[in-house]
Amino acid sequence: MMREIRRLLIGRPLHNRELSHEKLPKWKALAIFSSDALSSVGYGPEQIMLTLAIPGVLAYGYIGPVALAILVLLAIVTVSYVQVAKANPGGGGSYSVAIHNLGELPALTAAAALFADYSLTVAVSISSGTEAIVSAFPQLAPHAVTIDLAVLFGILMLINLRGVRESSNVFVFPTYAFILGMLGLIAAGVYQAFTQPAPLIPPASTAKQWDWTVAFLILRAFASGCSSMTGVEAISNGVPMFKKPEIRNATITTYWMSQSLRSCLLVFPF
Repeated sequence: MMREIRRLLIGRPLHNRELSHEKLPKWKALAIFSSDALSSVGYGPEQIMLTLAIPGVLAYGYIGPVALAILVLLAIVTVSYVQVAKANPGGGGSYSVAIHNLGELPALTAAAALFADYSLTVAVSISSGTEAIVSAFPQLAPHAVTIDLAVLFGILMLINLRGVRESSNVFVFPTYAFILGMLGLIAAGVYQAFTQPAPLIPPASTAKQWDWTVAFLILRAFASGCSSMTGVEAISNGVPMFKKPEIRNATITTYWMSQSLRSCLLVFPF
């Protein structure tokens, strides 16, 4: 009985000769490996603006510099993980790279950081998605926790247990739908920027003012906005999952993901 239930939920075991068919092309790998990173742009730029909104509109003038600083950091991280993928074609996880190059303590530190990172990413991403659903359908507000648990255990866990090919087939549609939705949102924002006049605000209320409290706000906004880079390392961890040539395909997919993140991070704050 338990065997049939397990087979129904997670599928049958694969023979070694079947594993080659589980390799991912670039367009599917982008969906399965970058869904973590792409989902974070749904709340990362918002956190920048919420932080800078604390003193009112006075600090909104710093949105651009904060976003540009995050873009520079994203470029550095992207190039770094491309180098990691090339140097570790068998999978360049942070623990593996650190244990071979830096020692046990840095490796354990990196592993602990990733564990906390992934746990928080799952919690925040699901909660953020549920918040968006509840904002569109307020009558679902009493069931927010139920929706969170249903998504976590009823969708994410079972899909990932099914295996790489099945999970990529499921994730590819919502991931690309999300990308198209972001592009549509950007296009709508650009259209409104050129066709609808902005409200007039007294110049004194938008003038940048500087003191030590603003410096802390900017640092907090930068730290909150860096959540948009969550999951950039996923592709370098999964190089063996790509179709041949693995390293070249992983590199191209990493740059695709980075460009998608840059586009959202650059446009959303403006």
